[in-house]
Amino acid sequence: HPSLQTVDRSKGHQPLAIADIRFSQPPTPPYDGPFKQQLADGRWGVAGDYTAQWAGFQNIDTLLMEVDLQRVSKVDHLALGCCHSPSDWVLKPLQVQVRYSFDGAHYSPWYPADPAMQVQDIKNSSQRLSYSTSAHPKGYVKTIQLRIVSRKTLPIWHDYAGQPAWLMIDEVSVY
Repeated sequence: HPSLQTVDRSKGHQPLAIADIRFSQPPTPPYDGPFKQQLADGRWGVAGDYTAQWAGFQNIDTLLMEVDLQRVSKVDHLALGCCHSPSDWVLKPLQVQVRYSFDGAHYSPWYPADPAMQVQDIKNSSQRLSYSTSAHPKGYVKTIQLRIVSRKTLPIWHDYAGQPAWLMIDEVSVY
């Protein structure tokens, strides 16, 4: 199991520059704003306030996200920000996996990304979560793929079980 690390931005750790972000499907309106800028601007979204900083996806079970770095770089750490707020029909991912490529054609195996903290009350908490991993292949990376497994619909314990659920993403950081 990969070890998780916390990157201390105060010690000069700056995120690597991201050239492009692509999804297997576009964000769902009204949460489909300028997501390429929002997801790599270093600003975190606020749980419950989806007017800015969030890209939203409704009624999906798996989202593929591809991140191209501006240049081939050594990657030490990756973090993906998501939201969990059941009262807003927003649920945390069930699973996040990451794989890396030097050339955009040949990829490493999938590595798990784990939440930095657990949701305390799955039915009532409203919080921003960060999924991260420091597992990566040896060498340098140009492209990173993330596989985000989500719930298509609200679970049985939710008051509106069976209705379409939302996946909200606010930031991807690569160090």
